[in-house]
Amino acid sequence: DDLDEALAGVALAEVPVALEGGRWGINAALLVALLRRRGTDPARVRAQLGADPLGAAVRGFALDLERGMRRAAEIVAFADAHLPQASAVRADGHLYHAGGASEAQELAAALASAVAYLRAAEAIGVPLERAAAKITFRLAADTDVFLTVAKLRAARWLWARVQQACGIAPVPMRLHALTATRIYARRDPWNNLVRGTLATLAAGLGGGKGKPV
Repeated sequence: DDLDEALAGVALAEVPVALEGGRWGINAALLVALLRRRGTDPARVRAQLGADPLGAAVRGFALDLERGMRRAAEIVAFADAHLPQASAVRADGHLYHAGGASEAQELAAALASAVAYLRAAEAIGVPLERAAAKITFRLAADTDVFLTVAKLRAARWLWARVQQACGIAPVPMRLHALTATRIYARRDPWNNLVRGTLATLAAGLGGGKGKPV
């Protein structure tokens, strides 16, 4: 009922929705239940379930990380079975960027998270190529337009290389760019409009697909 209220008026078959899955990703089953209630075909839904136990641990939430990773793998398997166009887990680089990471460090952290989720999914029998298709990356877009564009395009190329190293044909990266929290100023709020605009421009320009070598 709560999810139905939160998404009231949203045509889930037409509009991609990003959910915060957190440590346990309980919204996966809730979303499927909501779709059944509304009579919406789950195969048409392109939601992000957003399960991210690694990100939750970095934020300081106390959890059994081994259990959390197994849960994330189970959500990958669940989404693979019930939500073919949705992503299940999130490899969150924005989190590290907000903590002061450079662009290279942000990419490294996001890719390392994705590899950890691939390994967890493989451990319970999910084929790697199907697990790779269930991962969304979230990266920061900031006011350095050209550096952000380069980072987002490099991310696509690096993810393709990771998949090649796994011995699978690369699937396109699911990439969600979020305006960086560290670009905003508390004592200079009017310029935040300009900062947000530049970050959004950079995210749009960086949306091109990279080609693996």
